[in-house]
Amino acid sequence: MKVTFDSNMYRRVTDPSRFSNDPAHHAFVSIHEAIQDGRVQPFFSATIVTLEAVARDTRGDYLSNNRVKVESDERAGEGGSIQVRMTIGPDNDLHPGLPEITERWLTAAINLGFRFLAAPRIGQPRPAFLDQQERFAPLDWVDFEVFGAVVRAIEDRGLGIAQARAIANTIIARDPKPNASAHWSSVLSEAADIHETRAIARAVAEWSDADAIGAHIAYKCDIFCTEDLGKSAGAPSVLSPEARTWLSSEYGLVICSANELVSRLQ
Repeated sequence: MKVTFDSNMYRRVTDPSRFSNDPAHHAFVSIHEAIQDGRVQPFFSATIVTLEAVARDTRGDYLSNNRVKVESDERAGEGGSIQVRMTIGPDNDLHPGLPEITERWLTAAINLGFRFLAAPRIGQPRPAFLDQQERFAPLDWVDFEVFGAVVRAIEDRGLGIAQARAIANTIIARDPKPNASAHWSSVLSEAADIHETRAIARAVAEWSDADAIGAHIAYKCDIFCTEDLGKSAGAPSVLSPEARTWLSSEYGLVICSANELVSRLQ
């Protein structure tokens, strides 16, 4: 059984002893054992690293500075011609890197058997922790066209990345920019106050959740495990009951809590 765990749940099943007071502790232990004996293949989304690892109060500044990097390479061709090859990709140096505690948790999870699900966005920087391809699920499992279609459908419902974009539009409406061609995220460093800064942080978490679900579906995983009920986002959530019903109907998505996952393993 291929199970995707969200950013909070993967820690609980990686080291259940650290969550002994949690009411679902026994379920965490059972899932940990199921991972060890091979009944569960565990995965998590790369957005845990690319988006959620960025400190909450700096997410707007970080996203506003993201730029694609263009590199060119000139080579001599036949007959004295010059061949120019250009590549466009993320500037990975812009990612602030992982907090030490996050890297320790991720390393422990990978040692247990977790693998990342890629959730690519054009120009999105990746820290060095993601450079090792063996830390990812096999690429022949994934259909990135499906990923793109799912995250666009989520966005069309005002969920996922749409919420960060909506905040950017609010900032632009408040202070129109002369450079209309700039990427919408370039204004996210201009939050009006701490409340808008925190709204940006929540919107990035929502973006991460939505892209995680898109990756889960694109990799054809079986169950998405989370305790998040989508009630604390301060805005409509991709994990809300309404969104879950739609995702189940449209894509066959199965979302389980820890206890529900254990019931399915019995």
